[in-house]
Amino acid sequence: MPAGRRRPTRPTMLGGLRVPVRCAAPLPGDAIPPCGVVVHMCWVVACVKSPSALSGLAVVGFEARSGQDGSVPGVFLIDQAWALWETLARAPISFTAGVSVVVSPDSAVCPPGWVGIVALGDGVMATAPNAPLAALVRQVLNRLPVTAATDPERLRTELAVVESLGPATLSYVDPSSFQPHPAVRDIDKASPAATEVESLLRAAGIADTEESGMAEITSPAFVVREDRRVVAAAGYQLWPRNVAHLCVLVAPEARNRSLAQQVASMATSHALRDGRLPQWRARPAASRAVSRALGFRELGSQVSLRIQYETRKS
Repeated sequence: MPAGRRRPTRPTMLGGLRVPVRCAAPLPGDAIPPCGVVVHMCWVVACVKSPSALSGLAVVGFEARSGQDGSVPGVFLIDQAWALWETLARAPISFTAGVSVVVSPDSAVCPPGWVGIVALGDGVMATAPNAPLAALVRQVLNRLPVTAATDPERLRTELAVVESLGPATLSYVDPSSFQPHPAVRDIDKASPAATEVESLLRAAGIADTEESGMAEITSPAFVVREDRRVVAAAGYQLWPRNVAHLCVLVAPEARNRSLAQQVASMATSHALRDGRLPQWRARPAASRAVSRALGFRELGSQVSLRIQYETRKS
């Protein structure tokens, strides 16, 4: 592994508990340490029978860092989120502390021909459609703090930004931090293609429906009905790396009644039961408030920029 690159983190099964760990140093693929843990490419299969064995890993060759709020689970979530966005870059790139920029005309981080920037934890990753633009973006991002890397107004002072999408916060949750909302109303499953769900999309309007992403969910829709009509729904899109991208939509007349929390809680629970990583990407403050109420942690942000780079000199 090249110098300066972080060791990869992968989910692990320890005594029946799925736990991502980070290798502190390279280990031979077939080495069997005396502790009885078989290590192969940073996947760990342990013969231990209790999660308490995890306490020893921080001492015998594994590093546990604290998250932005001081808790280790935040680091695990960041590592899994990093892996997702590295995959979406569709070009060789790795999140590190600092800035990483790659040329990727086929990037799924942003629309074609745009620049996509993702800040997670202490790392910033960007994709650009060509080498000159990548070099310019790299220069600019290296001059900015992580907190400003996805701020369109700040970026406009450095780049000729013609159009922007975002920024949107990126939030994640795991079973230990998930706070399910009690279902005050009956919540049912429905097909995403059901007529009643499509009726909700039309009632909410084009802008809210596109913002929610509900039209693209691949999971069942979890719905609340009133007068035999769906007034709230949630589900998720299955993204790479087994990520469940949460989508929630509530009819305008049914908002501010905690229906969003109730249907989103069911969708999140469904994703977690299937071993997926729930992701909540949001711009509106109300949507962010719902995610925080369910235990999602805001770990970063994303922005997409269309840049007229030919008119600017570095």
